[in-house]
This record gives sequence, C-alpha cells and structure tokens, in this order.
Amino acid sequence: MPVFVTADSILHAWHRSFDNFLVEVELQILSPTLYKVLTTTLNQCTKAISATPKSDDDKRRAMVDVELFLRVALSLLRGIPESGLPENTNKLECLLTFIQKEEPAKAEILSAKRGVDFSQFKPRRHYTISELLMRYFRCLVWLGTMDFRIAGGENPDEDLH
Repeated sequence: MPVFVTADSILHAWHRSFDNFLVEVELQILSPTLYKVLTTTLNQCTKAISATPKSDDDKRRAMVDVELFLRVALSLLRGIPESGLPENTNKLECLLTFIQKEEPAKAEILSAKRGVDFSQFKPRRHYTISELLMRYFRCLVWLGTMDFRIAGGENPDEDLH
C-alpha cells in the first residue's frame, strides 16, 4: 500500500507541535512572569494610593480604578479573589461574578458603567486543558480588553483625570 503524505498533514503536525510548545511556554514562563508583574505593580499602586492625599480626588479615583484593574487580573490568574481596597471590594466581586457567568452585561468598570461581552472570557482551544491555563486565559482577556479612557470619550465622566 502506498504512503500518501499531503501538505495538510504536515501543517497539522507542525501546528500540534507549536501548540504543545506554546502550552509549555505559557505554563512555565509567561504565567509566572505575569504573576510577578501583577503583584509588583499592584504593590506599587497600593503604596501610591496610600501616599496620595484624599483631597486629590481625581488622582485618587484614577489610582483606585487602576488598583481594581490589577486586582481583577491577579484574582483571575490566581483563581481566588484578592482582597484590596475596601472601596473596590464590591466591584471586584461583581466583576468576577460577571466573568464567571460568561454572558454580556453592563458592569461598573473603571468608574463607569460599560457594556462588556463577558462571554469572551470562556476559555477556548488549548486553554481548556488545565485549570492554570484557564485562569491564565481569563487574565489575559481581562488585560487585553479593558481599556483606560484617558480623555476624549463620549462621556467625559468616564475619562481618567
């Protein structure tokens, strides 16, 4: 019986090899590095908030929003809610609930109500292999889809000051 090799079978084998390589890199290098970056940045953010006078409302509000942004990312990566600023506790719980439900919803994110398609947080492809990969996926989706509206948005109240 003749052996029949197609370009498609070669590409499929190459894709599977690359996918396995990517899983290893994400588990062994990228996820631990992301954890270090998030914890370091969150610690610096918390120190900056503590050093900011409560009278500087705009600056403090922006930093509290950044703290929530980082805390959600770290909570998603670790798989457990990370405690933080008391003013962000309810927001954190609500956002994690929306993410867990994986449905479109209107949520308060970065001091503004926004429509978000939380179904994007449903892990796909090789990210369904393990719990760690699912958490890593959700964290990256959060970091990649939430934006800081610095200025010029439709609603100036949503802009960071």
